Amino acid sequence: MGARSAKITEPQKIMSLTPHIFQLHIDGFTMHRYLFIISALWLFTSTVAVAEPVVVVVNSRNPVNSLSKEQVQRYFLLTEKKWPGGEKVKPLGLKDDLPTKNNFISSILGLSQSAYSRHWLRAKQRTGEVEPRRVKSEIFVSRIVGSGLNSIGYVSLDYYKSLSTKEKENLKVVFQGEMKDS
Repeated sequence: MGARSAKITEPQKIMSLTPHIFQLHIDGFTMHRYLFIISALWLFTSTVAVAEPVVVVVNSRNPVNSLSKEQVQRYFLLTEKKWPGGEKVKPLGLKDDLPTKNNFISSILGLSQSAYSRHWLRAKQRTGEVEPRRVKSEIFVSRIVGSGLNSIGYVSLDYYKSLSTKEKENLKVVFQGEMKDS
């Protein structure tokens, strides 16, 4: 009887080189176990994320050196509209889809997203007041507040720390929120 040639096909090469991957495809129990572990890790990391603290900043020439949480709330919800010296407060916020804004609303204003939206809807109906001016990034907040004496805004602590010394010259932190689990 003649010797058969041992021709290895492409699928056999793959199976012999990567038996653990092949096992995932044929052993349903093992595949489900890996999928469960990956899903559990993804769920854990997405729900236990820690929200970055938010700092409230004013122009460095503003005479106010610190604010209480309640004062910050009054300025950003427009229930108080003037600085202690009588000048008009110009609050500046971020666009709705940014994590820093969501953290600011929950941890500093103490409101859920829906309660915040209801606040501005009622304010518009009663007095015509609308939500403070919103910008698309923390870069704009720091630049506008840094150039406007009566402006007040918020940025993440990480963003503030990343600013150069020159960029920080025009800003003053008047309130720092605490780290909060989201």
